[in-house]
Amino acid sequence: MAAATADALVALDVALTRWVGDDAAVLFRAVLTSFAASVALLLLWRLLIAPAVAADRSADDMVFLTNSVVSLYPALTAPFVALPALFELDISDHATAMTAPPTRLALRAVGLSCGCMLYDTLYCLAHKQACAASEAAPHAMLGENPPR
Repeated sequence: MAAATADALVALDVALTRWVGDDAAVLFRAVLTSFAASVALLLLWRLLIAPAVAADRSADDMVFLTNSVVSLYPALTAPFVALPALFELDISDHATAMTAPPTRLALRAVGLSCGCMLYDTLYCLAHKQACAASEAAPHAMLGENPPR
C-alpha cells in the first residue's frame, strides 16, 4: 500500500513538472506543503493541545489562539528558507541582481508564505472574528479608524 502511494506521488510530481515546468512545480509543491502543514498544525492544536491548555477560553479566544498558533509556523520557518535564498543571489553585479531568475530556495520561501496565506485566507473566511483583526492592523498603521 505504501509503495503504491509513493509511486502515485512520484507520478503526480513528474506530471506536474512536465505540465508547468520545473520552477513552477517547485513553487506549487512548496505552496501545497505549507498549506498542508498549516492544516496539520490546526488539527494538532484543535484535537490535542487546545482541550488541555485552553479549555476554559471563550469561542472568540479560541479562534484567535488557534490562528496565532498556526501562524507561528511560517513566522519561525520562513526566515530559515528566505535568508539562505538571499545569500545565493549574486549581488556583485547590480545590473543583473534585480533581473536574476529566482533560486530554488527563493521559490520555496515564496511558496511557504503563499501556502500559509492561502490557509489564513480560508481560516478568515470561516471565522469572521479573525478576519476583522487582520483587517484592522493595516488601517491602524496608517492612523485610520479600523473597519467596523
